Amino acid sequence: MQLSLAVGIVLLGIKSIAYTSSHSMAVFSDFAESVVHVVAVAFALFAEYYANKPADTSHNFGHSKISFFSAGLEGALVAAAGVYVGWESVSALLSGSQIGELELGIWLTAAVVVINSSLGGWLLHVGRTRHSLVIEANAKHVLSDAITSGAVLVGLLLVEVTGITMLDSIAALAAAVSIFVSGSKLVLVS
Repeated sequence: MQLSLAVGIVLLGIKSIAYTSSHSMAVFSDFAESVVHVVAVAFALFAEYYANKPADTSHNFGHSKISFFSAGLEGALVAAAGVYVGWESVSALLSGSQIGELELGIWLTAAVVVINSSLGGWLLHVGRTRHSLVIEANAKHVLSDAITSGAVLVGLLLVEVTGITMLDSIAALAAAVSIFVSGSKLVLVS
């Protein structure tokens, strides 16, 4: 979980640079989701620590129930980010997108996809090995972030190739739906 938090902070910085250079709504959607991810992972790290505390007089069966709360909180935050990004995407679609330099955004987003795919796969393995709901929920969130970043990357490439800036807002809207669905699934699982 510490590695996930550290990588999340680094990726937040990368996505910030990608958004600043491109002014892409699709990249903004990815950035907004990363803000939520860092907050959720910080709480998940605390929850993993707390869940492993031994039983005491006020918690006769231990502290493991916080794992369900942590997974649910992470899902709720992700779903809320999806709604926010969807709102901003529709607004940009209606008002028209102003795209900046896409090349750096494309390269940085591609790097994010590779990093998140690798981290998510590793976290899923660790979570299943340790039978940790918190780590598995975080792994699923990281993997869904990789998928969202992949969709953003496709959107950026389409805008770059076609010059149709409206595709950026459409890609951002698709990312928003993906983010919302991913968060909703985490809530339902917990």
